[in-house]
Amino acid sequence: MAARRAHRQELIGMGITWIVAATMIVLSVVVTDAQTHSVDYGAAGTWLWFAGFAFLGAMGTVMLVAARGSSRTLAARVEPGLAASG
Repeated sequence: MAARRAHRQELIGMGITWIVAATMIVLSVVVTDAQTHSVDYGAAGTWLWFAGFAFLGAMGTVMLVAARGSSRTLAARVEPGLAASG
């Protein structure tokens, strides 16, 4: 649904943002836990939390794939007379 309405640049920007955010959040928890040993990896809530961010990263990947096949660009929204003025 997002691919039908969003422009290519928007999909690329959001996709990269979601992938980087999900990766950095999970990575920060793992790195912090390596120093503090405070995360209970046996708890279901911990894995649900990780799964939520994995889903966020997967949706970012879907956006990038959708952008690859999208021909709609933001430049298509610019009127010819406005692009030449300056």
